[in-house]
Amino acid sequence: MDFNINVKIEATPEFCRALDNIANTVTAVFCVTAATQVNTQTQERPAEIAAPMEEAPKQPPAPKEEKPEPPAEPSADFKAMRAELKSVMAKAAKEGKADAVKALLAELGVSKLSQIPEDKLEEALEKAGGI
Repeated sequence: MDFNINVKIEATPEFCRALDNIANTVTAVFCVTAATQVNTQTQERPAEIAAPMEEAPKQPPAPKEEKPEPPAEPSADFKAMRAELKSVMAKAAKEGKADAVKALLAELGVSKLSQIPEDKLEEALEKAGGI
């Protein structure tokens, strides 16, 4: 049984050599398999089954594209932090420190507690504790 495969590839010489080496390896394996089957039946051993092949030049593996890691699950309960911050700020305002509460909000770049971004809640809570 004969197989003919024609492939036209426009690629680098290294790729063409690697593909040629694969084709030679497949041919050699087929020849060894066929010769082994014949040898098993006739109990003869051929002097040389296939010519040694040259090894393909080794190239470093192509760098893998790094996929961005999915955002980590928030470790803090932001709803609870916001509630605690509201409590601390309300207490400070009742104690006559409303100006300090407003200054903290201004420092965070917001005018209301609900506008504080989640990534700044912990910082706001620490600063509000010092009012």
